[in-house]
Amino acid sequence: MKFFTDSAVGKLLLALLVALLALGVLAPVAVLAIYYKHLGSISNEPQDWSAFGSVMSGSFTLLAATATTATLLLLIRQKKDADAVVAKQIIAMQFEQYIKHRSLFMETLDDIEDKFDDAFSFNDRSQIYRLFFPKNSAFHMSYIGGSFCEAIFEKYKEVLDAEINLVRCKGLDQATEFGWALRRLNDLLGINWSRIEREGELRVFQGHISYRGYKYAGLNLFHISSDLSRINHVVSYLLEFSGREELFNTTIYQLSSIEALQKNLCSVVLDNDQTRVEFYSENNDRLRAFYDIYEHCKQTWNNNERSFERAYEYLESILSGGHGDQYLSSADNTKEVQEHCRNLVIDAQKSLAEKLGIQVEPTMDGVNFKDLYIKLYKLK
Repeated sequence: MKFFTDSAVGKLLLALLVALLALGVLAPVAVLAIYYKHLGSISNEPQDWSAFGSVMSGSFTLLAATATTATLLLLIRQKKDADAVVAKQIIAMQFEQYIKHRSLFMETLDDIEDKFDDAFSFNDRSQIYRLFFPKNSAFHMSYIGGSFCEAIFEKYKEVLDAEINLVRCKGLDQATEFGWALRRLNDLLGINWSRIEREGELRVFQGHISYRGYKYAGLNLFHISSDLSRINHVVSYLLEFSGREELFNTTIYQLSSIEALQKNLCSVVLDNDQTRVEFYSENNDRLRAFYDIYEHCKQTWNNNERSFERAYEYLESILSGGHGDQYLSSADNTKEVQEHCRNLVIDAQKSLAEKLGIQVEPTMDGVNFKDLYIKLYKLK
């Protein structure tokens, strides 16, 4: 009976039940007392018993009605109390679900950061969760992401389109748009780069007076393939967690050539006559000289001249091996690359001389040793 004393309504209901119960009991007793007073003792006449039955029937009907009313009032009160308890339990369960879902989302962001060796971090995680699940709170839960998922997917498609356009057409506009498409996607995801001052980090120039300067795009010259794979993973993982994986699954990702993307991007970005997009470097000439040597060796190799094959393979391992930023991260490391390439070229020149049995001229049969030595000298 605790619920009768927990509130003013409960106390009032208790008083009403007691009154009805008293009325239901006293009414028959009063009727019997009055009947006995006016009609005397027990009669032997059938008609007297018939009248007595009618009186008692009415009395107990009143008692039954009173008991039914009291029971209904009691059930109504109990139902309200039960509904209140259930409502509190539902709120508690929703709050618990909200806390667990939010915690799982944060763990997902941790997993993404760990997978890529903390190369980046998510800025305001609480804000990111609210953007993905704007309706979620302690009182409401949804496991399906909102319109923010569609916005993320649209920015992701812009990156894919910019990639394809740059592969098809080498141009400053295409390279700049590719850089900005990456930047917009990362900004929307709230990504903060922790390794910004690495050799080869792609940056786009923002000319707004309030934000003037170069902004990092989240792509490195020496990690193009892995960086693009990382973008695919981050987007697909977050959309899957948000229950919107169908967006990502409808996209057919087809990049015809990483090599063509890298070549066109480098050719434009390393151009001295533009400032709209660049690769970060302690010394801009260092990257230009390295890529110039690489292209020279590659072109010679493509022309079926194998003299620079070992030098080309060495430079290719730096450019695409995943550690190129470390090879060119300082003057000392760059000097080691320069010396190793020079030794490979000297060996190639000696080998060609032994093969032909003559002294090899600086330029002969499409093998330009002189130009390559000059290019190697610029790598310092």
